[in-house]
Amino acid sequence: MLEFKPAYEYSMPVASDSSSAHVNSRAADACHATCMSSQRQSGFLENRMAKAHMRAAGSGRGAGGKKGAAAKPVKVKFTVDCQKPVDDNIIEAKGLERFLQTHIKVDGKCNNLGDRVQVSREKAKVFVTAELPFSKRYIKYLTKKYLKKQMLRDFMRVVSSRDTVYELRYFQMPQEDETAA
Repeated sequence: MLEFKPAYEYSMPVASDSSSAHVNSRAADACHATCMSSQRQSGFLENRMAKAHMRAAGSGRGAGGKKGAAAKPVKVKFTVDCQKPVDDNIIEAKGLERFLQTHIKVDGKCNNLGDRVQVSREKAKVFVTAELPFSKRYIKYLTKKYLKKQMLRDFMRVVSSRDTVYELRYFQMPQEDETAA
């Protein structure tokens, strides 16, 4: 059976039996306290809170699964080989090196390489050395962006030749026979 209270006291009708949803905050608090005490008696709440605490705190293990071990900084070295286009005087490796130095983001910011990321060049190869988690795919993305900026993306592609090496190659253009035309 529903009781109707004045509008200034409640905005909705409140059910008189305890099984219905509570609109009154005092009734909800009382029900919450009752539910908490019954769960506490059964040990349900303690187990659940202990599990949540363990998930939030982690297992206490560092790198390698050993307890108390600190994570080692990972050092990776990626190479972008520009030998073919440099030999044909299409691009300069110095330009790609400068582009990577200005566009690589560390902690969400460009020009923030610091000591953790180094970009260097030897002849026609550009080396990116990072002491933090770094993606090889990100180097490919930036190299493709550089080719697009130089308007060379239609003629060249970035190919992975080994684990940590990318190479700039020309697209294979089909040869047209003049006799067939």
